[in-house]
Amino acid sequence: MWFTKRQVVRPCSRLVVRKPCRRSLHANFAKSLDESKRTLQHSSKFESGCSKLHRRCLSASATLTQEDEDLVDDHEKNEYERMNLYLAINSALDIALQTDPDAILFGEDVAFGGVFRCSVDLKDRFGSERVFNTPLSEQGLVAFGIGYAAMGKTAIAEVQFADYIFPAFDQIVNEAAKYRYRSGNQFNVGGLTIRAPYGAVGHGGHYHSQSPEAYFTHTPGLKVVVPRNPIEAKGLLLSSIRDPN
Repeated sequence: MWFTKRQVVRPCSRLVVRKPCRRSLHANFAKSLDESKRTLQHSSKFESGCSKLHRRCLSASATLTQEDEDLVDDHEKNEYERMNLYLAINSALDIALQTDPDAILFGEDVAFGGVFRCSVDLKDRFGSERVFNTPLSEQGLVAFGIGYAAMGKTAIAEVQFADYIFPAFDQIVNEAAKYRYRSGNQFNVGGLTIRAPYGAVGHGGHYHSQSPEAYFTHTPGLKVVVPRNPIEAKGLLLSSIRDPN
């Protein structure tokens, strides 16, 4: 479950993820940082802070190797491209589709770029068989993603507004979350990522301004991720898509 706040004005504390092992933290953070190094929210201050965070993550898992040092030094020397939140998400989806031939992106209005423009040009780059619209049925599109992921594929489902996710509640909580458990670990839908923007639109009222992510944080079998800025959005979205759990 991957929620994006549309108007980010303060750090969000509603982040629930499984604590990874140190080796996993080392590998996943290094990979995500390398791919998102061209995404920058602020200036050199943020860049320096990101490098320091990387050093702490690496040192927490093991003694820095020369390869690790080179990666950090290379990161600090690189030039960065400024991105806002939607450009960072678009870049992450682009990378996911490029690097995984089994990945597909689907949902309400994603084929023409989405109402928040997060999937702009992706249909033109990857074709209508990998980036396509679904009927206006959240229950249906999530169920389709569960079936696709159950075959070992990568499904990236988009619910246009997080408020619309409630019709899919049964599929998410009773099917996706329990798939591995009920099959005795023979099958899973770890390749499923559901992305949904949430928070105040400013004029959306009761169907476009809710924050439903807390409902899902209480469900074993689900991971809920809420990034607070562009660089986190890109790195965490890629990590969510690649996470096999």
